[in-house]
Amino acid sequence: MATQIKQSSAVVHIPFLMVLAVDHVTGATGLVPVVTLSKNGAAFGAAAGAITELANGWYRLAANATDSNTLGMLAFHAAVATADPTDFICADIVAYDPQDTVRLGLTALPNAAAE
Repeated sequence: MATQIKQSSAVVHIPFLMVLAVDHVTGATGLVPVVTLSKNGAAFGAAAGAITELANGWYRLAANATDSNTLGMLAFHAAVATADPTDFICADIVAYDPQDTVRLGLTALPNAAAE
């Protein structure tokens, strides 16, 4: 199941793995992958967030409000010449705040009171 992210928020980083094209297994390090996103089924376009290498072939797309500004599914594509491309549905962009543990960011609702 894709992560739920509040529309136009910059709170959830998107990790992804790149593997070498020569063996399709070994984590690819030292790359500068080009990441594109499809917002709710639209054409792919460049991601606005910065890409950071973590380690062992793992990278991260930094959370960015521009990348999450359209409701619906967010599809992810990362490519570089020496590695296999990485593709997946990375998030479901929603109008409420799934990180708000009190009322999902629905401010018209009162805070829940303990009985």
